[in-house]
Amino acid sequence: MASEPGSRINATPRGLCLLGLFAIGTIGIALAGPQLGHAFAQVESAERVVIYYGNETTPAAAGSRNYTLLLQALRLDGGPDGPAIADAIADDATISPAVAGSEVDALVRSCGRLHADIAIFTNAMTMSGSFMFCRQGSGMATLPFTGAPPASDRILNRTPLSRPEYLRAALERTAAAAGKGPIEAVLLVHSHGSVDMALMPRVSADVEDLDPSVLRRSLQLRRGTPDWATLKGTTKLDLWGVLADASNDHGMRFALVFRQACESGPASLAEYAAIPENVTWIAHTAMADLPSGKIDYPALLAAAAAAADPVEGFVANLHSQGIRVDGRSALLVWLVLVYLWSIPTVLFFLPLAAWLCRLLFACMSGPKRSTSSPPKPA
Repeated sequence: MASEPGSRINATPRGLCLLGLFAIGTIGIALAGPQLGHAFAQVESAERVVIYYGNETTPAAAGSRNYTLLLQALRLDGGPDGPAIADAIADDATISPAVAGSEVDALVRSCGRLHADIAIFTNAMTMSGSFMFCRQGSGMATLPFTGAPPASDRILNRTPLSRPEYLRAALERTAAAAGKGPIEAVLLVHSHGSVDMALMPRVSADVEDLDPSVLRRSLQLRRGTPDWATLKGTTKLDLWGVLADASNDHGMRFALVFRQACESGPASLAEYAAIPENVTWIAHTAMADLPSGKIDYPALLAAAAAAADPVEGFVANLHSQGIRVDGRSALLVWLVLVYLWSIPTVLFFLPLAAWLCRLLFACMSGPKRSTSSPPKPA
């Protein structure tokens, strides 16, 4: 069928554009070929390591005077929902270490079946000066782990893996145990979290030295966040900075980073810009909560062990368990949607409202009268 003249005119530039793009792409691939081949060779020859970083609630935190005072104040002066909040904190003191323990057990059982080394860090191990490491094809061993010097904050000292210095030390220790050469890591970070925090204790508030009347007034008024209740730990931006340093210092790439926490999705475009190039997949809970024990670790690790590429097994199984797993481009689209969702609905109707106002004004003004004099008769 003959095309319309107009379509012939438009088709020629489009065809030239496509041909030009194809040529540019071909040249780009040819020029980048050696670099891409080198990169793929690095991944193929890299040592694969699954790193579990469990920032569970510790007996030191749950048994502290701080917990006792805070829970008592919540139950007495926390308002209608104060007792429920106190109960949730008290339950977490038991549930959090139990869940972390079951996940560690699943990882230990995967030693020798997973096509990767396994490094396991928890607060309990860290406070005893050790971590666990399984070299692929061998048994699990307990190795020494010395983290950072104590912090000036006693809350953080009771849950040390909340601190970015400990994450940095854990990655450094993993690299040393895995040996020389590039490392392709799957990082499983299990912690309490928030919109801005990647790693934090269940309770950040320090009320041990606080006047009881000040605590009572703060709980009753609930205006803002006082200094003594500011969230502590590792921000999401800090976490990406540590991972970027791991690439520079130890040749470590992260094929998958799973932030196993509440509200663990990237919270801003600034955070998106901070994600280092050495991260491929990011698994997160978006802005949703994550109930303790929701992730089925035996199923997750079985899927990774059965797959030819463990990373593909992790990604597919996390998807099946309702966890978002995004690459950089999908993450950017998701963030844009989050920003649009946060815009008040009324703003979307402002252009329509402006147009209606203009139309109404034009109708009320009526037709313009001519000021020129009528034409003279001939």
